[in-house]
Amino acid sequence: MAVGMGIVAAPWSARVDVFRRFDIDAGNALQVLSRCLADGDAETGLRICTAIRPCWIVRGTFAEGAEWFDSFLAIDAPGVTAAIRGAALVGRAQLALSSDPAEARRWAEQGLELCRAAGDEFWTAAALNLLAEVALHTGRPDEAGLRADEALELARAAGDGWNEGYALGSRAAAAGLRGNLREAQELADAAIAVMRDIDQQWGVARTLLGLGDLARLRRDPDGARDRYLEALRILREIDSRPEIARCLAGLARVALDQGQLAAARQHLAESIRLSHSAGSRIGVARGLEAFAALAVQAGRPDRAVQLAAAAAALRQAARLPPLAGARAEQYIAPARSLGEHAIQRLWAQGSGMATDDAVALALDFAVSTAGANGPASAANGPMPAGAHAGPALPAVLTAREREIAALIAAGHSNRAIAEQLVISPATAARHVANILAKLGFTSRAQIAAWERHGSAGGVRPARSRPNR
Repeated sequence: MAVGMGIVAAPWSARVDVFRRFDIDAGNALQVLSRCLADGDAETGLRICTAIRPCWIVRGTFAEGAEWFDSFLAIDAPGVTAAIRGAALVGRAQLALSSDPAEARRWAEQGLELCRAAGDEFWTAAALNLLAEVALHTGRPDEAGLRADEALELARAAGDGWNEGYALGSRAAAAGLRGNLREAQELADAAIAVMRDIDQQWGVARTLLGLGDLARLRRDPDGARDRYLEALRILREIDSRPEIARCLAGLARVALDQGQLAAARQHLAESIRLSHSAGSRIGVARGLEAFAALAVQAGRPDRAVQLAAAAAALRQAARLPPLAGARAEQYIAPARSLGEHAIQRLWAQGSGMATDDAVALALDFAVSTAGANGPASAANGPMPAGAHAGPALPAVLTAREREIAALIAAGHSNRAIAEQLVISPATAARHVANILAKLGFTSRAQIAAWERHGSAGGVRPARSRPNR
């Protein structure tokens, strides 16, 4: 762990070798863990789990790692020190992050308390960084910034490059969520410099993913592609499956932005398979939404509604923020020609799907004819077996509201809109308020940017937050 996580000085080749050695010795390590469990040796078991944890995280074997941690944490062993138990709780939280951020938060807060009490600076900073990442996943950038600031101060004082670079990356992501793209760029560059200084290229790759997202927000597809590809080269070297999935999703989004549907399908299919195999609900939800954008561009609004609904349901199950109104509008609006009843039916089908069925639907669409048009027969079919109640269909803009959004983008005031549409200024203002609420925006400028750049075709709205 000390070599792999950059706690001790070593070249990147030595860090890569850690993962290769684990692949060779994984069976032996699991035999030792089994013996520890049989003997009730919680302390040794937790120490080994904590040391193996980076391999479980990088390879995406979250469920396996979580099962071992849970087995040892359940042993009544009052002699286990606060430092060992605290680090183990933080490790357990890291394994939970991709599937249940709320559960990850609970584990991390428990671990943070013990690590502080033990005076363990590395694991205290690691817990703070994890809590920052939980806040980022759940749409709380201010909290993320505060957690990352505390981790950064602690890491710098301890000469801990890994947690320093990680905290800078979290601060960059928080700045991006707040729309401060220049600050995000500067912080991400600083994070990469720290990670390169300790030769921890996995940390570099993770930050490059964030820079790729920022480049997309700035409508720089070439810059985004370059960063994703640079990250992908590093990630494939250690077979970092969850991050590879995220990287491929980013490349797919770039391809979609440029109308390259075949490349988008290829990247998305590999991405969602990796996320699904790792049990990453965040990754699968991200993939399903990207497939919904692909379906819009491929002329299949019926599939777009189903896939967006499945993504929304998975976000709800993982206790993530709901699908933003502006993004939901992109996937639902193209289906208006199918009729309101068909849209409601498609949304109910998608939101009621089990994760396996939703992934299968996405992969089936990936191999189907790209230009197939017309609603699928599923629009009038039965609900899938085992379907469950999902999130309600988001409110979409009415025809009048779309008309007013276009006028806002053209620079019209409420009074000018009222005069052109022969309605009262108060009615125009009420329509504008409804548009803001449905899209999740706070200003007319955001409506205008969305109308110009992101209201159709699966293109994201301006200043939407980076995918996480």
